Amino acid sequence: MRIRLAAAAAAIGLALAAPPMGASIGGFGAALAAGEDAAGVSKLLPKGIEADAAFFVIEEFLDGGNTLDRLEKFYGEYVFYFDRGVRSRAQVLEDKRLYVTRWPDRTLTPDLSTLQTKSVKGGDGRIDVEVNLEIDFEVSSPIRSASGRSTVSLLLAKRSGQFIILSEGGRVISRR
Repeated sequence: MRIRLAAAAAAIGLALAAPPMGASIGGFGAALAAGEDAAGVSKLLPKGIEADAAFFVIEEFLDGGNTLDRLEKFYGEYVFYFDRGVRSRAQVLEDKRLYVTRWPDRTLTPDLSTLQTKSVKGGDGRIDVEVNLEIDFEVSSPIRSASGRSTVSLLLAKRSGQFIILSEGGRVISRR
């Protein structure tokens, strides 16, 4: 799978770059090429933990190099998973395995203009982050293909310096 982040970022006037190892993207401040962009998009970008969560979703979760082993570390022990209710990490990973088997070739292009983040108080008093955005997708196998646009909706918690997914949802909103 390939992700077209640079093209998506360029479409709204941004130049995203991965932060140095161990560094926070600090509200995408380090991601802006040089100061404020002409369209004022930087004013609309999330800040602090919300920016870190958005970066995690775009650069880590939606990244094409994700193997099932790598995905395992992204999920909490239990996850509210789409319209299926609460599922164990093992059940979520089995669903992901079936998806990857069905669609071995995947290209996801996030539409950064649809990115929305919101900090919410978690059940344990910590701050969790909701991240919502739309992506264009192209998926294929040797016998079929599909493309379109879908929503991605995640609730993330930061534990021991790493984001974990507490809830995942989304739906296909158009097909091509």
